[in-house]
Amino acid sequence: IGKGPSKDPSPAMPDERFDVGTLEWQDMLKAMEAGYKCDNAGFHDEGYLLPELVSLFLVVWAIVLSMVFMGTKSLKYSVYVTLPLPYVVLVIMFFRGITLDGAGTGLKYYLTPNLGILFNDRIDEQTGKVLPAVNIWLSAASHIFYSLGLGQGMLITYSSYNPSHYPIKSNSLIVSAANCLTEIFGGFATFSILGYLAKKKGVTVDEVVAGGPGLVFESLPEAFGLMPAPAFFAFLFFFMLLLLGISSAIGMFESIVCTIRNQLTDMAPRSLWASRIVSQHWILPILCSMLIGFPGLLFCRRSAEQWIDLVDGTVSFFLLSLIGVGEFVAVAWVFGIKNFRTVLEHRCGYRPDAYLVFIWRFWGPMLLLSLFLFGIAGSIESPVTDVPWALAFGWLLAIIPLVFSIQYYVRYPNHDGETLSVHGFRPKAGWNDDTPSYMRAPYRIVALFTAQGKNKMDESVAGGGA
Repeated sequence: IGKGPSKDPSPAMPDERFDVGTLEWQDMLKAMEAGYKCDNAGFHDEGYLLPELVSLFLVVWAIVLSMVFMGTKSLKYSVYVTLPLPYVVLVIMFFRGITLDGAGTGLKYYLTPNLGILFNDRIDEQTGKVLPAVNIWLSAASHIFYSLGLGQGMLITYSSYNPSHYPIKSNSLIVSAANCLTEIFGGFATFSILGYLAKKKGVTVDEVVAGGPGLVFESLPEAFGLMPAPAFFAFLFFFMLLLLGISSAIGMFESIVCTIRNQLTDMAPRSLWASRIVSQHWILPILCSMLIGFPGLLFCRRSAEQWIDLVDGTVSFFLLSLIGVGEFVAVAWVFGIKNFRTVLEHRCGYRPDAYLVFIWRFWGPMLLLSLFLFGIAGSIESPVTDVPWALAFGWLLAIIPLVFSIQYYVRYPNHDGETLSVHGFRPKAGWNDDTPSYMRAPYRIVALFTAQGKNKMDESVAGGGA
């Protein structure tokens, strides 16, 4: 912070700079009103690591590692805590919110749709940047991907531990419905509190509604500060976020460890270093935590807010959409929708109807691909940051995983020694016309969608297709 030009005839104060953290926005605004120049941390001024954030970051990783060390049999006991407690907190916040003065205004704002922002570009009043309408659709798509764990392997990893014949259809419907209903219910609790905040400040609800981290770390904490017993409700809210964040981190990390462990197990007979890694259960989780956790220190610096926006604007929006398109194509077109229906009927006793076939083959990939292409065009027109090297780094974060994945499945052989580019679609030796079609299909693709898929398919082949 430096003192700007002033009409005061007294000698000017020397330029002096202080650390203005990303969450100290209220103090920064007061300083600017007093005539000070405030420079936020950014990509040009990363700042230093904040010790309190680094210590909490290490504590969270210690919790995640401890749960992964204990294995999937122990993970179910953590769910008994991380699942019901957030619902208890949400219910308390809901009943407290609807009893506040101004809650009705907030709920009216929540339940009144504004369809204009879905199809018309907007101008950010603070930055002057154009906000493409497609960003709303991309935000909704990425939100569903994250809330349901789509395209990240969590649901697939956990479901791979279930018995072969499992009620997949009913479980999928229950998970999807519970997720969406919980989000709708959470909206009632959130906007009733925001309505109270708007009433207290004498402004409209849209003036206190913030997107992304601003809602969690600015608007809601400010509302809690105006409520009776602010410390109690603030503790409940952030404790709920902690539980939800840890449970999500455990699921994501477990899926990564499980996938790499399966690959290393296949490589172990012909690779000494792979056999050493899989020989001890604790080695791989520690190596993965170091590889994934080290870049996470970027979010422990004064420029954390800029890095969050960069990752959300590249990886979250575009990478997950493209992964979704790849999954649709791999299942419905490469593996074949007929083969996939046969596998589901064989494993679950359920054959998808024509509606799901249409969604999987046409509507799903076309919708996600359209969002991806329009999102790319919008990002070129209005980039997430004006810093060239940061923008290039963000796009590399989104592109590199795709390049590695594609080259891996094209170049390296599967567990039968076949490569996808040359022999992936060649019938397996010993198969004949009586072999079911889903056995003759490139079942290597199935291994992409279940961690134990190849083992299950091998068992089926060994059993003569029974």
